[in-house]
Amino acid sequence: MLVNGFQYRRIDEHEFDSAKSQWNDLLKVSDANPLFVCWEWMHAWWKTWAEPLNIQLYIYFIYSHDQLVGILPLYTFHKRQGVFREFHFLGNAWGRSPTVRSEYIGPIFNMNFSNALNQDFLNWVKGHGLLDCFIVADCIRSDFAPDNVTIRKADKGYRLKCDGNFDNYKKGLSAAVRLKVFNRVDYLREKLYYIV
Repeated sequence: MLVNGFQYRRIDEHEFDSAKSQWNDLLKVSDANPLFVCWEWMHAWWKTWAEPLNIQLYIYFIYSHDQLVGILPLYTFHKRQGVFREFHFLGNAWGRSPTVRSEYIGPIFNMNFSNALNQDFLNWVKGHGLLDCFIVADCIRSDFAPDNVTIRKADKGYRLKCDGNFDNYKKGLSAAVRLKVFNRVDYLREKLYYIV
């Protein structure tokens, strides 16, 4: 399927099983979450929950001139005797089951193509009929901001910048915090061999 110059190709489970390197290579040039959207996490979630939830894989690879530039890691299931269809991102089963919770999930788009792909994705969602519903759970609101969405629940969250040198971070803490959090652990580690 060709949309706005991008080639969309739906993959099957066999291709998903062998897509680790392609998936993670694209992840490196995207701003998608490196933990919850990596192939290892998504694949393990799918293998664990696909059968118990009775869901169907609905992953699309998106190409620009034979270069993989995007992945829509979706699944779908039918409600009400197959009439109504819901789409979810792999990693959550919002409103259905208490599966392992994934956060910051969504599409994986090469940063050089992300603006065009985000708009294409929103148009693709809007192009589905009234019997299709897209559920986007545990995402950052600014990533999915069309005007006509229904927000069931919004939470506040915090992001911490975790890059930099850990030793410099520790030096920036007060002496009391260093003693309580780090020095006691070092002391116990010396005395008790089983503390990791």
